[in-house]
Amino acid sequence: GQTLPINQNQALFSLLGTTFGGDGRTNFRLPNLQGRVPLHFSDSVTLGEAAGEEEHTLSSAEMPRHTHP
Repeated sequence: GQTLPINQNQALFSLLGTTFGGDGRTNFRLPNLQGRVPLHFSDSVTLGEAAGEEEHTLSSAEMPRHTHP
């Protein structure tokens, strides 16, 4: 994620704070979404948590059961 100055992005800083980095005095960071997809937060996902993987090959066990007529 990109580093932004707080004094030029006060509204955005008030929403994100230092969740994704920065010193919280002069700057803060945006989330780095390269190779990732944003998720809503829940009890199992913390805001700002990095998870997942860029590539994943599905195995047959991960595929839902289905048929081809």
